[in-house]
Amino acid sequence: MAKDMTLLWGSGSPPCWRVMIALEEKNLQGYNQKLFDLSKGDHKSPEVMAMNPRGQLPAFKHKDVVLNESYGICLYLEIRTWPLIQFVCSHIPPRR
Repeated sequence: MAKDMTLLWGSGSPPCWRVMIALEEKNLQGYNQKLFDLSKGDHKSPEVMAMNPRGQLPAFKHKDVVLNESYGICLYLEIRTWPLIQFVCSHIPPRR
């Protein structure tokens, strides 16, 4: 599952760290990642703009799903990996 995931992130960004921690805590190592230097404006590069027209990080892609908000990414990971490791949605019934 993790090999299909790509995370574009910037060092020093708590929202980016939030997503990286969620990926690691859910044992989803092996995802693709690329670090951008926010101080040099790399987050406005064509590669980032293609995933997030606002040019903000983190930007996350899993197969055809693209998400650009850290809380949304974490919720997506929570739902997609349930019931393996559950942090947020303990009241959601299992998917059938």
